[in-house]
Amino acid sequence: MLVCGEDLGMVPDTVPGVMKQLGILSLEIQRMPKQQNTTFFNPANAPYLSVVTPSTHDMSTIRGWWQENRALTQQFYNTELGQTGEAPYF
Repeated sequence: MLVCGEDLGMVPDTVPGVMKQLGILSLEIQRMPKQQNTTFFNPANAPYLSVVTPSTHDMSTIRGWWQENRALTQQFYNTELGQTGEAPYF
């Protein structure tokens, strides 16, 4: 079994280094990037020792998120998925 650390939110500066030293996978959430002033996390930028997922257990489902904020969905559709035109509702 691989261990994955939930290094989200307010994480002390020492945590990433310790996780890397111990070979513990980090958790990268596409809809909750760790970098400030960034709307989405791009999986292409994921560290080698990481697990990338679109959401977590305490976030809305992908379908629910897609339908709840059309402006954000449109931005994701165009920037992250590289699609043009209007994002499909379903």
